[in-house]
Amino acid sequence: MLFVVELLPGVVLGTWLGRRVDTLGVRRVWVAGLLAEAVSVAVAATAGGLWVKAGLIAVTGCFGVVAGSAGFRGLRELAGAGTGRLNALQGAGRSTGGVAGAALGGIGLAVVGLRGMLGLDAVSFVVFAVVVWAATGPLAGRRPALEPSEAGQRLRAVELRLLRAPEAFGVAGLVLVLAVAFAASLEGVVGVFYLRDVARLSTGAYGLVIASWSVGFAAAGVTLARFHTVGRATTLVPAALVMGAAIGAVAAVGNPWVIGAVYLLGGAANGSFNVALANVVHDGVPAQHLGAAWAVLGAMLNASVLVGYLAGAPGAGSARLVVALSGGICITVAAAAAAARRATRNRQLLA
Repeated sequence: MLFVVELLPGVVLGTWLGRRVDTLGVRRVWVAGLLAEAVSVAVAATAGGLWVKAGLIAVTGCFGVVAGSAGFRGLRELAGAGTGRLNALQGAGRSTGGVAGAALGGIGLAVVGLRGMLGLDAVSFVVFAVVVWAATGPLAGRRPALEPSEAGQRLRAVELRLLRAPEAFGVAGLVLVLAVAFAASLEGVVGVFYLRDVARLSTGAYGLVIASWSVGFAAAGVTLARFHTVGRATTLVPAALVMGAAIGAVAAVGNPWVIGAVYLLGGAANGSFNVALANVVHDGVPAQHLGAAWAVLGAMLNASVLVGYLAGAPGAGSARLVVALSGGICITVAAAAAAARRATRNRQLLA
């Protein structure tokens, strides 16, 4: 339930919050969003009752949309043409942090309990806010991307039109991004049952297999940043094909070493896909619409993840079939997107 509560605010309020970000100074709203998250988590640490905590998690999710949209816009204003490398490093950092955070969180939960861990989480947001404030000095006094009156006059679907425009994802590319999010969420839910109950991995082997996906993800980010081979729209299709093949292959094997190797490859493809996704938005959407466009994309991705989560929960009894289906979705939609792009290119050549 808490997973759903955390994602819902971005789905429901993402567009509105993103537009507000574009009308405010990026440095101040970025830091304010992080500090608001810290306060919300700190209150959750002292609050009693599951529903109260769930409500505070939802509030934290809203502030997360604000901080995330501001941070995405801030990267563009700070780095300009160098955002591709930053996106790659950010992806690697998040994946590494996810693995380390899960391990440290498990230890911390045993030592200081849930309340103590929420308190430490609040402190981490404050530390992040201080780092952002120190690192974004060049953005001080920068004018907002849009005046409030301009944001109010914009048509509701303008950000969606920008995302599906040929300069960004195109219609086929946007469908691919959402399909991959759905398939990955579907596999993420059912994959737990498959690896433990069908493949019968031990607890240690299961942990290593899951970690191998994150290692591949981080390695892709570091590699893309190191060699400046930053992903673009053309990366999305091959990355989705490799992800789909990796997920599908897992359904056909039971050896933990083979599954780990396949997950490593799938994680690298996932990392490349996510870097390309961020680069497409940075490169293809006008700067004055970046905050809202990123929030809208986030809302659609969250919705896809939620649908995959809810669809996957009843599929535990047919885990192998659902995992294979998840890989097949990635491969099928990626192939369709490649065909659509080829047809569009041919029409442009004949025009």
